[in-house]
Amino acid sequence: MRRTILRRAVLIVWLLPLATTWGQQPAQPNFSGTWRQQSDHALRLVVEQKDDSVHITELKGTETIADYTCNTLGKECNVKYQGHAAKVSFWFNGSKLVELATRGSSVTRRRFEFANGDKTINVELSSIVPEGKSEKLAFARAGESPLPVTSKQ
Repeated sequence: MRRTILRRAVLIVWLLPLATTWGQQPAQPNFSGTWRQQSDHALRLVVEQKDDSVHITELKGTETIADYTCNTLGKECNVKYQGHAAKVSFWFNGSKLVELATRGSSVTRRRFEFANGDKTINVELSSIVPEGKSEKLAFARAGESPLPVTSKQ
């Protein structure tokens, strides 16, 4: 009888930490901030992330290339990109924020991922249609010194 009680107590103590984390989603990274492309300082991304949405402003110098808000649940949003109609959707794949954009017959994917703590965002840009090479771009937090990590594949 004592052994059964002891086994149950050990089992409960062992399973309790697992039960408290069961069903909990890991915290999603927050990419909010102003980011400068390391290889072209005129290109900036301003990201405002809240709960289940993200607001992206892309700037080239003082010109606004794109300014849109979309959910991060994978639902498609109609936006304007360089003055043209486009559709985008965002979702998280682990710690990466993924954007799929359709502009006319062109489909691109961007994957945002932190590097160097939260001081740099690496963005993998891939052309899905037409099929093309991937390019990796590094964006440093505005005011941070850039790191030489930009590469093309």
